[in-house]
Amino acid sequence: MKLSVAKSVAFLSRGIFLYLPSVYLKVYSIYKRLTDSYKHNIIKRIVVSGDYVIDIGAHIGYYSFALAELVGKNGKVFAFEASPENFELLRRNTAGFETIKACNTAIGNETGETLLYLSPFLDVDHRIYRSSKEKRSAVQVKLAKLDDLMLNTNERIAFIKMDIQGSEQKALEGMIELLKKNRPVILTEFWPWGLREAGSSVEAFLAILKNLNYQVSLIDERNKRFVQLDIGQIVYSESIYYDLLCEPR
Repeated sequence: MKLSVAKSVAFLSRGIFLYLPSVYLKVYSIYKRLTDSYKHNIIKRIVVSGDYVIDIGAHIGYYSFALAELVGKNGKVFAFEASPENFELLRRNTAGFETIKACNTAIGNETGETLLYLSPFLDVDHRIYRSSKEKRSAVQVKLAKLDDLMLNTNERIAFIKMDIQGSEQKALEGMIELLKKNRPVILTEFWPWGLREAGSSVEAFLAILKNLNYQVSLIDERNKRFVQLDIGQIVYSESIYYDLLCEPR
């Protein structure tokens, strides 16, 4: 998918509805239902009532709410969002929903604090690494490994959705023990250009999943199917990213 389309939609919505979070969520939800319909169907086949699930890069709550509907009153959604501004909208949108626990924390391979570099145009494009193409302002945010936060959760984590702008490898590195213990299905954004910008690589990212005995499939949203991931066909471009379904064998 090309970032330019998402940038236009998110920028206009954010500018108009910044102080009306519920309206912003409705507008953004219409857009996401159009662009992510196949991913929704995949999630519906995986997540069931009573599941405990994690939303990494929750933004303002679109996927958190979709997951909450599936897990029901006996399940739980742990929604992690690094941006203080986005988190405030997430907090206000999810207030009163006991199924969703919102956390203002970036997820990575260490626990402490980090700088979040803010996109001036697109509130889904904040990153915990410097951009090589533009100068960004930054704010200090909490950073945590999922292994430090969730490993001792009483209930099994069944599913993880992850979309954190190229920092997915670092997040995986910080949840190794959780993945070994819980064996959740993972639906993750896969942005080769962003991984490289973040100091990671496609090969290292996929190696982590292979070593944990995960089967990785590329989601073809346009044709509503899974396809085999061919590294040789991967395009390294700021404007092109993919989605992967990672299932434990």
